[in-house]
Amino acid sequence: MMPGKFIRPNNPNPNKNIPYECASKPTMEAVGQRSVKYFRYAILFVVFDVEVIFLYAWALIAEEIGLIGFIELSFFILVLLLGLAFAWKKRALEWG
Repeated sequence: MMPGKFIRPNNPNPNKNIPYECASKPTMEAVGQRSVKYFRYAILFVVFDVEVIFLYAWALIAEEIGLIGFIELSFFILVLLLGLAFAWKKRALEWG
């Protein structure tokens, strides 16, 4: 890594150090926090989206794994439904 520091070209440019390289100046200061109310929904979407991937993979090999696979899948879905019920009970799905 150190030889790269000596071999690379050194072209200092003050524009590289400014936070906005798109040629537009900021119109105001970035103060305060922004609301991210969708965060919980995004996390729940990711969890259930991954579940769909597992369900699809299970559907492809359902005949090969038989009853044991079905029981494991049922347990997997049960755990996810319990998580959804918990989120519902804690009012994590409400926008306010």
